[in-house]
Amino acid sequence: MPIETIKIERLKHLATAVATDGGRPSPQEEAEYTQIRWELMDSQELSGQLPNFVRACSNLMEVRRDIQPLGGYKERRDYIRQELASLLTGAAPRDPFQEVVAATDLSNLATLPADIQKKGKEGADCFVYLFCIENSIREFIIQVMAGRSMAMPRAVEVKIATRKQSEATRKYLPVRGTSDVYYCDFIELADIVAANWNVFSVYFPGRDEHWFKNMMRELYAVRLLIGHNSTVGDVELRQLDVFYRLIMSYLKLDK
Repeated sequence: MPIETIKIERLKHLATAVATDGGRPSPQEEAEYTQIRWELMDSQELSGQLPNFVRACSNLMEVRRDIQPLGGYKERRDYIRQELASLLTGAAPRDPFQEVVAATDLSNLATLPADIQKKGKEGADCFVYLFCIENSIREFIIQVMAGRSMAMPRAVEVKIATRKQSEATRKYLPVRGTSDVYYCDFIELADIVAANWNVFSVYFPGRDEHWFKNMMRELYAVRLLIGHNSTVGDVELRQLDVFYRLIMSYLKLDK
C-alpha cells in the first residue's frame, strides 16, 4: 500500500474517532493529525484534492466542531468516508469549475426573448468565474495563515460580528465554517490580504498590496453588476477569464 494511502487512512481514522467519540483526542493524536495534514497539504499531487474540512481544520478539535452539525454519528462517519473516498480509491479529482459550467443550463428559458437568454447565460458564466476566484482566495488565506496570527482590519471585524449575529438568529441558515474568513465578502478578502501583506507578499513576487486590491476592486465591480441582475457581456467575461488565470497562477502553496 502506498505511503500516501496509509497516511490518508490514518487521517480518516483520527477524524472519524474525534467526530464520533465524546472523548478528547490525546496530544499524540493531535500531533499525528497535524503532521499528516501538513504533509498532504504540502503534496503538489494531493493538496488540491483534500476535502474542505482537512484544509480548514488545523487540529482534531476543530474537526469535531466543523463536522458535529452534520448530524449523528453515522452521518458524520459517512461524511468523512465520502470526502476522502476519491483520495483512497485513486479516482480522478473533480474539477468543480468545469462541473458548474457544464451545469449552467438555460434550456428552460425558451419562452424568453433570445437576447435575454444570451445575457442570462453570459451572467451565469461570469458568476462561475467569480465564485471560483472568491472561494479559491478564501481557502488560500486560510491555508497560508494557518498557525499564524492574522491581522484583521477593524471594519472587517465589525462585519464578521454582524454576520455571525445574523446567522445565530436565523437557525435555518447553514453555518458558514470554522474560520472568520468564511464570513468575509469578496472585497473584504482583499482587505485581509493587504493587512497581512508581510506574509502574502512572497506569493505575489514583483507585486504589492495595492496591485492586489485594485485587481479585486475590478472583480468586485463585476460582482456587483451580477448581484443586482445588471447586464454583463463578453467584455466582462474576457476580463474575468484573464483575472482568473492570473490569480490562479499565483495561488500556489509551494513557498
